[in-house]
Amino acid sequence: MRVISGKAKGRRLKAPENGAVRPTSDKFKEAVFNILWHNLDGLKVLDLFAGSGGLGIEALSRGAEKAVFVDKNRKCLDSVSENLRVCDLGEYAEVFCMDYRRALKYLSGHGYLFDLVFLDPPYHEIDWNELLSCSEWRELLENESILVVEHDSSIHIEPSSGFEKVDERRYGDSSLTILEWKKGSEGE
Repeated sequence: MRVISGKAKGRRLKAPENGAVRPTSDKFKEAVFNILWHNLDGLKVLDLFAGSGGLGIEALSRGAEKAVFVDKNRKCLDSVSENLRVCDLGEYAEVFCMDYRRALKYLSGHGYLFDLVFLDPPYHEIDWNELLSCSEWRELLENESILVVEHDSSIHIEPSSGFEKVDERRYGDSSLTILEWKKGSEGE
């Protein structure tokens, strides 16, 4: 794994040695950023199931203003912290060790706002409907914020209220679904 573009281009990223993560491949990561914007300047990013932090670090390398990395596995977050240090991006990041439910409550309760969110949880350990229907998204997302969802190709992601599916692509056993938040359309 490496950083593909930007100020940390070419830097190698490490995954936890315990095999606790399935790192996003460089090819998949490149596809994600080709679909998104060429200019990430000033964006605030949430890497919710951070693993090794590859997606959030790539966003920072490409000009994102800030990234928040969340994972419930301490070994994963140790890798994220080391990868941020190696890429000289630590000053633009916050790292939290907690599960996604607690993280969404904490972040929404402390005024965080995100333009771009990466969701790459363990494929078969997540209830997608529960995750995407969390009420905290209302507080955490700007209008037209983007959620990038990496998931097993056998799973079909249906957007919850407030989200609109804007793209879906398959890459072998993995799929990429991009959702856009439409503030005011969440059916309150």
